[in-house]
Amino acid sequence: MDEGVWPGAEIFVQTERRGTAHAVLAATAAIARGPDDLLVIFGGIQFSVVIFGYNSVAFAARAGTRYAIVNGSSSPSPCTAAQVQTVVLQNLAGIPSALVTVTSTWISNNNPGSTVKVVVSANFTPMVKWVMPSTINVNSTSQMIILQ
Repeated sequence: MDEGVWPGAEIFVQTERRGTAHAVLAATAAIARGPDDLLVIFGGIQFSVVIFGYNSVAFAARAGTRYAIVNGSSSPSPCTAAQVQTVVLQNLAGIPSALVTVTSTWISNNNPGSTVKVVVSANFTPMVKWVMPSTINVNSTSQMIILQ
């Protein structure tokens, strides 16, 4: 044994050479950070799903409004609120129609020059409850002037 080396140093040096001390340290760090990492990963996924849902709702509201402005009272086939709702539901991507509410409002009437407003809202239930414990409501409003 070398002078100046504390008792048991041979075991430490031998373990260091094999790399197990570093492996244990790395494994401990990975386990300690695991739940936080999972929270960030699942939180990011859930946030992305909600943003996708908002984009889908906004696109569908705009599609319903565009349908309503070209099918006003002077068009060959004026539209109804039920027809606007059908167009909105056809343009939704990835959202069950049971979770969606569509409200169409013609301000004053459905004559050209008047305004139509379509409001679409949808409820999202999170995939993982411990990331986001409550239901999120996303909604979008689209309003345009009737053309014909």
